[in-house]
Amino acid sequence: MQLEHKSIHRWAYDPFCPIDFRLQDAQRLAEGERTKWADEDDPLVLDCAAYLKALNAATTARERVSARARWPLIRATIDFAEENTFRGAEVRARLLAGQSDRQIAARCKVRPKLVGHFERLHFAVRHALKARDYLVKHALGRDIFVDQGFGDKEVAEFWGWCAIHGGVAVVDFMVERLRDVVAPGNEPTMMAYFDRRVPLAVQGFVASHALPYNEPMATVWYTCGLRSSEARAKGDEDEFFERDIQRRVLVRLARHHFAGKPLPIPLAAPEPEKRAAKGGGKQQKPVSKSKVKLLPTVTEVRKLVQEIGDLATAESHAASKSTD
Repeated sequence: MQLEHKSIHRWAYDPFCPIDFRLQDAQRLAEGERTKWADEDDPLVLDCAAYLKALNAATTARERVSARARWPLIRATIDFAEENTFRGAEVRARLLAGQSDRQIAARCKVRPKLVGHFERLHFAVRHALKARDYLVKHALGRDIFVDQGFGDKEVAEFWGWCAIHGGVAVVDFMVERLRDVVAPGNEPTMMAYFDRRVPLAVQGFVASHALPYNEPMATVWYTCGLRSSEARAKGDEDEFFERDIQRRVLVRLARHHFAGKPLPIPLAAPEPEKRAAKGGGKQQKPVSKSKVKLLPTVTEVRKLVQEIGDLATAESHAASKSTD
């Protein structure tokens, strides 16, 4: 009895397989780096290779227009992948959330075939939706073990993180909050979440997950957590007020982070060099300033929290007077 031969796709066993492996295969075929088609090459890879080869061989504008006209869906898919818009970021997030082509097309106002071609050529993640580490590494471009936060232009990566860990419901919520303040045709930014029309709770959520978790931020989290614990012991009203202050602190820090500025917390100066004891012993080598870690002290962070708390108190008093 002869067994049926079945080809095994390399993404099934290769954890380092890139999510655009089909596009890379098509590029190699078009450039002549591969002369034979592999068993796993599907018609889409072959069509994309033919399009790229025709486009590379075109020497005049007329020939390029002709090549683009012969493969309109391939051309539209490649053009869509190069977009850095609200719609492109949303499509990527919804693919990571596990939605179908039709569901994504209905929400993002694109053709279902375009979504399918884009996923297979540029963002092949559906085979690995349960492999979170793989998606974080290859789809988001993040290190698995270090949380370096998100930059101002990394809305697609932030939404992708929300999709991987929260699913469709979280993506819907975060996308709609930004849709209230950013036009769909414009490039979205993380800073846009700090618009006044966005609720403070949402702003705090964005800031808390966008900020990098490093040693200075560890001091901030410790101080905010300590104040929240003290407020919880006093009563519900103080606890809720402290929670809002904590959100305001994180938003202020995130604004500086997105703008590429240092945190607005004075850093502690390095301790003076310790001399060797008299009567023997080798003198310690001076430590290079570049190797000294400057960290904020708990006192300085408390000053920042207190400053923002005073502003929040003033705002609440002003709001109560205006309602009266």
